[in-house]
Amino acid sequence: MRKQSQQQKQELFHMPSLKQRLPPLSTLLTFQAAARHLSFTLAGEELHVTQTAVSRQIRGLEEFLGVALFQRGHRSVQLTEPGQKLLQAVTMGLEHISTAVGEIRNSPPQGHLTVSATIAFASLWLTPRLMEFQKQYPDLEVRILATDRDINLQAENVDLAFSCGDYDKQSGISSTYLFADEIFPVCSADYLSKHGPVKKPEDLLQHDLLHLDEEHWRAISWEATDWSVWLKSQGVDGQVPARGLRVNNYPLLLQTAINSQGIALGWSHLVSDLLEQGLLVRPLQASLCTQRGYYLAQPSSGEPTEEVRIFRDWILEQT
Repeated sequence: MRKQSQQQKQELFHMPSLKQRLPPLSTLLTFQAAARHLSFTLAGEELHVTQTAVSRQIRGLEEFLGVALFQRGHRSVQLTEPGQKLLQAVTMGLEHISTAVGEIRNSPPQGHLTVSATIAFASLWLTPRLMEFQKQYPDLEVRILATDRDINLQAENVDLAFSCGDYDKQSGISSTYLFADEIFPVCSADYLSKHGPVKKPEDLLQHDLLHLDEEHWRAISWEATDWSVWLKSQGVDGQVPARGLRVNNYPLLLQTAINSQGIALGWSHLVSDLLEQGLLVRPLQASLCTQRGYYLAQPSSGEPTEEVRIFRDWILEQT
């Protein structure tokens, strides 16, 4: 056993380091910004560098990988297939790092709130509304724990959690109903003008449908509601087209829809702001209302603090 352990140590010692196997991390951050915006200019503005610097970083990354990540047009760029694959991996990696950093920080001082939510709910629904909360309650600080893993509220000192009813299964947890789980197709207006109209659910079988893969559903521990489930609820039994991008991250899925790469399934509470802003549209009005509802959960033992009551009441006003 000792000999085997020494051999393993030797193998680890001679294994190339991450620095040798990975491109410079700065190029990955630049690539992720450029891929999200599909614009080197907008990526430069976000990163506070010039468009030329972004282009140079992207070319260096492409040389390192030996493939083209973007198809460059006269005034636009589009991701190649390797570029889409790298965007998914880089986004997932950065989100895992962000989640880990948040979880290993010291617990906030007494009087602060810790609120947990899935990554999709935190980024698409909760954080856009928190600015208004901070204006009303500038002295009450809120820590957001954005993660798709199961959370034990009491063991991890979480004051409130947004969930799809899952916390009803835990003892010592009470839940307040927020809104129904309604699902319908969404896409960009540009995609619809080029490939529409979509007059009935059957028409969707002729389009590029964007998919959440199984890894996403396993992470959040929910029963998958994919295109096959949605189309069947509308009486469509045809085979779902295999074409179309498949990702394991819902915010990224919506970004691909905004970028006119196909039609995605939209959860009403997650896409409401994007619909209001005109970044997404509904190609048809058919929808699926599942048996799930969305809830605000909290430990039921003990009297809730004043901070918990304030935040809970404010959330209820938003719904």
